[in-house]
Amino acid sequence: MFSALILGIVQGLTEFLPVSSSGHLVIFTNLFPSFPNLDQQLFFDIMLHLGTLAAVGIVFRKKIVEILLMRDLKYALMVFAGLVPTGIIGVLFKHPLENMFGSPRLVCLMLIVTGLLLAATRFKKNNGKDLTMTRAFIIGVVQGIAIIPGISRSGSTIAVGLFLGLKREQAAAFSFILSIPSILGAVVLHGKDLAEGPGLPAGSALPVALGTVSAFAIGIVALKVLLSFVNSGRLHLFAPYCILAGIAGIIYF
Repeated sequence: MFSALILGIVQGLTEFLPVSSSGHLVIFTNLFPSFPNLDQQLFFDIMLHLGTLAAVGIVFRKKIVEILLMRDLKYALMVFAGLVPTGIIGVLFKHPLENMFGSPRLVCLMLIVTGLLLAATRFKKNNGKDLTMTRAFIIGVVQGIAIIPGISRSGSTIAVGLFLGLKREQAAAFSFILSIPSILGAVVLHGKDLAEGPGLPAGSALPVALGTVSAFAIGIVALKVLLSFVNSGRLHLFAPYCILAGIAGIIYF
């Protein structure tokens, strides 16, 4: 029960803060062997992602409704342009990239890479270019690469959006709108693996529910905090944590 709560909090915080949720879950499950076993981890992963997905839906509900009702067809097409490379990378490299989850030292190295990327945004001005199909595609490629544990999806996509000259608010919004179908895709893929497995362990319903709710609640707070940091040009302030956590992890593991 306690492990599920901690996993939910970790997922809610790290899914949106630019510090890599997958990397932190790998580190936590290696630090605390009492965390759920592999079968439970897969189910927890699905439900925790649904919790954070709901958080994105709440915060960006107006834009999501516009897209679903086709009120902003151009934006919807740019989301699609970003999803194409993400989907291709996810399908072709799913298993090789998932094998990296077994190497906490590699995850920590990728955390350092994330930190350096975030630090570089310190020197990027808020240029205010518009989002285009090409820029959306590039951000989608980066999101696909962020499947690598330790590479922050939100941090890398927002940073690259800034490097491409997008307004801070636009870079952040597109990053999270783009994450919705990507998270749903990951849930479907993991759900398929789960269906082919031995089934859910007895007594898992309450811990899973607790973890999902905590991921949702903490996720809303974390998302709003990150948006505040991005809009004020302070994304780089997360860099020291990623770099120091990565170095500490390499030394420990």
